[in-house]
Amino acid sequence: MKVLLTGGAGDLGQTLVPKLLARGDTPVVLDIRAPAALPREAVFIQGSILDRSGLRDSFRGCDCIVHIAAWHGIHEARGEKGADDFFDLNVRGTFEVFEAAATLGINQVVHISTTSVHRPDTLYGRSKLLAERIAEDYAKYRAMNVITLRPRAFIPFWNRGVYANYVEWARWFWKGAVHIDDVAAAVLLSIDQASAQKTGSQPALPLAGQQAAPQPAAQQTGPQPALEPAAQQTGPHPALPLDGAYEYTDADLAHWDADGAGSTFRKYYADYYDLALRHALDPTVNWRPTATRDRRDRIDDRASPAPLRRARPVAQASLIAPALTGSLPWSRTDPPQ
Repeated sequence: MKVLLTGGAGDLGQTLVPKLLARGDTPVVLDIRAPAALPREAVFIQGSILDRSGLRDSFRGCDCIVHIAAWHGIHEARGEKGADDFFDLNVRGTFEVFEAAATLGINQVVHISTTSVHRPDTLYGRSKLLAERIAEDYAKYRAMNVITLRPRAFIPFWNRGVYANYVEWARWFWKGAVHIDDVAAAVLLSIDQASAQKTGSQPALPLAGQQAAPQPAAQQTGPQPALEPAAQQTGPHPALPLDGAYEYTDADLAHWDADGAGSTFRKYYADYYDLALRHALDPTVNWRPTATRDRRDRIDDRASPAPLRRARPVAQASLIAPALTGSLPWSRTDPPQ
């Protein structure tokens, strides 16, 4: 399968490229900048999703589009991008992607959104909410197989433009972010589901228990993520959040540290308890602040317009601790390839 990644030179695109190649797919990276490294089996096209004619030329011959390109919350927080920027790339750019795909008869699209759609008071959240409405419109009226993924923040530890060192990243990640490998695994599952739905062999919604492609031993940290059917849908296509629950169960989150401070963390990560303390990673932190809140985000207390069951990612806390000790071969320099 030929899979085009908009904004594919970024962190998620570069994490997906080797995984797609390992499956036998051909990744096509579309970006305004060249990726830092690109395997010879992959294809790079320099271009913008705002270039209407160029976008259609880039899409020709592709089977599936993974739409990643966007400005993010960090660009708003740093004051680097304003309302015009967010509308142009995140809203109009999403329209251009879907319209080009529909025009060329490409009906498989995995749309990368964000849990920040629950924060329409931010430029980023509002722009991604509008983008989701565009995706929903094309799913409904152009008969496209669209799966929207809403990951929480997943900036990887090797992005030195954001984090000065690994421990700085770990302290942020500790609060409930999602590991980029889990987001990539969810994208692969979504590609498979969109493709299967085209042939009618499987239902459109990803089902719990499906496995992602095997990863090299250095990257395996536990069972692969399983996407669960949405309890409710906001429209004709599924929008699946990816949270940071790790191995914790709903009961763990509802009764955090019932047996004493740090007891829930110790239940799963006893070998890393002292190491976490040495690096100022608080084992008592429960990323869900109230027991009654649905497992959506910490970012907003508003009720979601359509509560969704989470896509449960792999436990990545078990990855952080060995990396702090340097026991993983890629823990201090480059990302896993």
